[in-house]
Amino acid sequence: MTEQASVTASHQTGAETGQILAWLTVERLAWLVIGVVAAAVRLAGLGSRVFDPAEAQQAVAALGAAGLPAAGTSPLLLSLQRVSFVLLDSSELLARVWPALAGVALVLLVYQLRGELGRIGALGTGLLLAVSPLLVFWSRSATGESFTLLAAMILVVALSRARRGDSWVIWAAAGLAILVLSSPVGYGVLVLIAPMAALALVGRRSDDEDSRVERSQWRAGLLVFVGLVLLGATAMFFNPVGFAAVADLPAAWLRSVLTASGYSPFWLATQVMLGELLALVAGIAGLVIGLRRRDWFAQALGLWLLLALVLLLLRSGRTPADAALLALPLALLAGIAIEAFVARVSLSGERAEAAVLLVACLVVLCAAAIWLADYARSLDGTPSPVFLFSAAAALVVLLAILLAYFVVFGSHVTWQVAVLVAAIALGLLTLRMTALTSYNHDLLRWGSVANSRGASDGPNLTAFLEKLAAQRGTDLRDMPVVLVTAPGNDPSPMVRWLLRNAETREAAGAAGTGPDDVLVSLADDPPPGNNDSAVPLVGRSFRVVEQWSPAGLRGGPLWKWLLYGRFDQLDGEQRAVVWLPAAAQ
Repeated sequence: MTEQASVTASHQTGAETGQILAWLTVERLAWLVIGVVAAAVRLAGLGSRVFDPAEAQQAVAALGAAGLPAAGTSPLLLSLQRVSFVLLDSSELLARVWPALAGVALVLLVYQLRGELGRIGALGTGLLLAVSPLLVFWSRSATGESFTLLAAMILVVALSRARRGDSWVIWAAAGLAILVLSSPVGYGVLVLIAPMAALALVGRRSDDEDSRVERSQWRAGLLVFVGLVLLGATAMFFNPVGFAAVADLPAAWLRSVLTASGYSPFWLATQVMLGELLALVAGIAGLVIGLRRRDWFAQALGLWLLLALVLLLLRSGRTPADAALLALPLALLAGIAIEAFVARVSLSGERAEAAVLLVACLVVLCAAAIWLADYARSLDGTPSPVFLFSAAAALVVLLAILLAYFVVFGSHVTWQVAVLVAAIALGLLTLRMTALTSYNHDLLRWGSVANSRGASDGPNLTAFLEKLAAQRGTDLRDMPVVLVTAPGNDPSPMVRWLLRNAETREAAGAAGTGPDDVLVSLADDPPPGNNDSAVPLVGRSFRVVEQWSPAGLRGGPLWKWLLYGRFDQLDGEQRAVVWLPAAAQ
């Protein structure tokens, strides 16, 4: 009996293994690899970067230390962060992990669009989104924009399913719920996706569906929408304040139409052209191919791009997330171009010639890239145009090689290899920009998508106070720290976050503070001078926020930023000052 049971168990194990192997096709294995890449890019070193001001504002609201959430706070992320902070601890890693997971889910959702993009096209789009500089940046940011992009993708999937005649209402309900809980930019997505909804629902295929089934789907969709909004806004009813944040999102987006934000169309367009160049070129090609085929999906995405550009030009309150709303449809359109290119590729009998041409072109491109990098470095001192001329000469050699192959072997080999070379070169530039925007640790390079970022000196403020507490024989949690502000002002969210583990209280001016209190204020505010102690105070400042913009750059400084991400000096900064009695220094 024991031997028979062993044989039976062995057969069952073999059958299960066979089922897994039958399910694990080459395509699904490729999707698993893309999912792993997307997760690795988004989760690696997630807590190593200092918070940006917007991230600090969001996280401070989740700590519950600032009363009502500030305008533009993401209700969904507020709930998720609050649960994480209560159950575990407050840290940059936990604050960012939920947007990162949303970014991974966005990439994997492209699997549902194989009918519109084709199998190869969907894989190409998934890979583009997995390493997209803008999407990776927002996935690694503790703000609600990653959920906005995820909701937009869910709605695209829902409308595509509706066009095919599949069940779609629950998909749409989930996407809409996440959208209204994500960020103010989500209400802009409603405008951008409206043409797709019209094209999908007007041209929807229906197979005489039972009206009772359809009504049940709408009821289920309504329950899903209401349930997600209630639970997502209130952290499963533990945080009713989230309803205030939900109600503020549409008002915040409407205010952005007229209120200037400091972002020019040049800044945002440059992010797309530099960071998403592969998606831009392939997306335009996919748009042309789709329009020639009268493909509804390409038409809808084309209208999305058109409306996004109009909003980019007309809205005064532009945000960095507007650039990501251009990158998403471009990556989807790129899938159409990738599918069409793969369908036409044929190098049978000419593989050796194609391989030689491919290697030669890549070698020349590497030489040009090295010369350009050397030219950018020379801009720190005396510019050396020799490097620029050398790079131009390398590109001329590249064109000469392609022309020679065109004359000798014809256009069949040449154009296919040229497309491959361009895709590889633009893909490497995309990876470079992803590394610059999400893994930049060079203080002289501006890799942030936003015009302000957390300064590396910020954690030194926390370390200084921890050392001071140790000198006093206590812990930072027990040392009295007073956040001193000018009358009518609120403490900086960055300072609040950096001092989240301290025993802090607020004060307008230094009146009423004791001799043992450690006073912290912003350098822009008047220095505290009315504390109860007669001992004069001295301050030590720490830069917590730094600002920069390419506006007004010309000549060498502009080239240095475009080619190498370098900048000469900051446009502004925010400093926090720790005030102590002079005798303690």
